[in-house]
Amino acid sequence: MGPCPICGDALAAAPVTFAADLIGFSCRRCGEYQLAGPLIQSIKQLPMGQRAVLSHRLRCQQRPGQPVTLFESELDRFALGEPLPKPLEQIDRLVLWVGERQMSASHRVPTQISELSAWVGASITPDNPHADLSWLLQEPEARALLERGAGQFSDPTLRLTMNGWRRYEALKQAQVESHFAFMAMQFDKDLIRAVNQYFKPAVARAGFELKLLTDDQPAGLIDDQLRVALRTARFVIADLTHANNGAYWEAGFAEGLGRPVIYTCRQAEWDAVDERGRRKVHFDTSHLVTIIWSPDNLQDAADRLAATIRATLPSEATMMDPLG
Repeated sequence: MGPCPICGDALAAAPVTFAADLIGFSCRRCGEYQLAGPLIQSIKQLPMGQRAVLSHRLRCQQRPGQPVTLFESELDRFALGEPLPKPLEQIDRLVLWVGERQMSASHRVPTQISELSAWVGASITPDNPHADLSWLLQEPEARALLERGAGQFSDPTLRLTMNGWRRYEALKQAQVESHFAFMAMQFDKDLIRAVNQYFKPAVARAGFELKLLTDDQPAGLIDDQLRVALRTARFVIADLTHANNGAYWEAGFAEGLGRPVIYTCRQAEWDAVDERGRRKVHFDTSHLVTIIWSPDNLQDAADRLAATIRATLPSEATMMDPLG
């Protein structure tokens, strides 16, 4: 059957060719997905780190009976340049995964180590694809929260310790309390219209609430309010239209906290170049996933924004628009 073109792990079933040049894959690590034929070679040429990010994103988007379909034009929305979760975040993801499946205090949850490696965001090592997760489970921080038992083959069973249950409850509460996004931007008429009429509804479709600093602004120092908003937001949307230093700072502050940042920019400013032919958008952001919008096509930008949020936070976002 050959290896998975994304992670290199053994496929669970032979690839299936569909219409429209789509090939279906079933991978123990990445899950069920379909690729447009020409995309396969492009993925194989990606650095291993980016392929690990793609594997992680695909696994998190899995829904029963609904393989994820990838076209080359949509690959950017997976934010492959972003780093994988750090070890402490991986442990938290493990705690959530086990806690949601553990039926009683004594129950041991069976695992598939390939699937779990992708879910937590472990890196891919060609000589031992499970090395990162095996190392993680042996660390004292993980053993304090998760009890490992023997399972079938090399797949362990896991259950939460009492400290693990405490961590699980704290993480679930934090998810409930951090279900809003923060908009970093310079205020102007076009952008206010885009945010209020299109971006806020798009974020709501994905299950979050988009807030501006001026929404329900309490008395007090603006800088303090800004830091609180950034620390408590689940993710940040930063608009680059005006090359506003404040928006750049807010985006950098959020990234330093480990918050996902989605960039937006008006088409005219995105296309503008300086006298040397270089794009005027800040060089540190020009290679990141950016939602380009124009005043006459805001619905398309809103749809792409909702899709990007769902790809970035698949385990937390509302993945489907309401019917009707």
